Amino acid sequence: MPLADRTEEARSWVLDLLAGRAGPAPEELRPTLLPILRLHRLESLAWWEADPGWTALEGAARAVAVRNGVLLEAVAGARSDLAAVGVASLVFKGAALLLDRVYPSPGARPMDDADLLVRPAQASLAAAALQRYGFQPWRPWSDRLPEWADSLPFEGTGAPVPVTLDLHWRTEYGRMRFGSGDSPLWTAAGGDRPVPPPETHLIVVVEHVLKHLRVGAHLLGVADAARLATRVRDWDEVVRVGGARRSAPGVAALLAALSAELGAPIPAEVPPRLQRTAGGRGDGSWVGIGSWVGRQPSPARRWSGLGQRIRMAATPGRAWEELRETAFPDARWLRARYDSGAPVPALWARYAWASLRWLVAGGRSPLDPPGPVA
Repeated sequence: MPLADRTEEARSWVLDLLAGRAGPAPEELRPTLLPILRLHRLESLAWWEADPGWTALEGAARAVAVRNGVLLEAVAGARSDLAAVGVASLVFKGAALLLDRVYPSPGARPMDDADLLVRPAQASLAAAALQRYGFQPWRPWSDRLPEWADSLPFEGTGAPVPVTLDLHWRTEYGRMRFGSGDSPLWTAAGGDRPVPPPETHLIVVVEHVLKHLRVGAHLLGVADAARLATRVRDWDEVVRVGGARRSAPGVAALLAALSAELGAPIPAEVPPRLQRTAGGRGDGSWVGIGSWVGRQPSPARRWSGLGQRIRMAATPGRAWEELRETAFPDARWLRARYDSGAPVPALWARYAWASLRWLVAGGRSPLDPPGPVA
């Protein structure tokens, strides 16, 4: 069978891999699968979880395991440093799933960084503590940063491999511009447990996958969501917390796709309940996980991604609220973003120009935290 004719077979195997049920890949399918796995950074998941006999994946998979071990040690040290100054923290996304043994091996799930969450009121204290203990922010910390951004990466020093901790104080991935207040990940999180409960964690992970659709498919996040779904015990909590967020229609659509395409154990009534809670309609058929397999990331997809984000808003009123809030941020937000007392029209013009560059030329979004120092 020609390689071109194996596309559907390869896509099916990748979906099984995301769902956690793939077996060893047929020898004749591997030439088709290998570039797909590399594109989506799934080599280590394929080797550790499905096919340890695939020698072409072993080097990358073992390198991920080493790097993740260093990252998880850094996370433990950072949480200890934060606790010493009275700052509570949670680990979420990839690092949390490894700590909670959602994946079979620490090397199965690659990470660019580890995500730490603190409460907004303690963000400045947390940043100062991390700097005292040897973590350096990608840009100089500003006490105004928590007023407009949601996070800032910190680079560790002295580790055998580069280590980045992403300090978050909000997790509003479902909004085009980040909101205010505590993350839902704090719900039912108590004691010394470093990871959030699966019910709220699932919502945030799904929102993060949907956020990435503006550029490309985040299939590692899809695998995260599929595995978290097996840990959920209180789906009423998922509906209660998820239904109160602007992302609810999008979350409902992706949960439905996880169930239909990956066989995730999501009760059939959960997606429509989320849709109704948010005032949305439709079956979410615009989400197709299989169609994401092998798709190259592209800044040009930001227009379609923006359209999907508007569709997630469910109603014209909510869509307009989302667009208005994003296109015309208030004066306090603009002054915090640009650390300037200049007239608001001048600050808005600067923001609008940066937004246009993001949409058309693939530049950095003005909503993103500062990047690394050149």
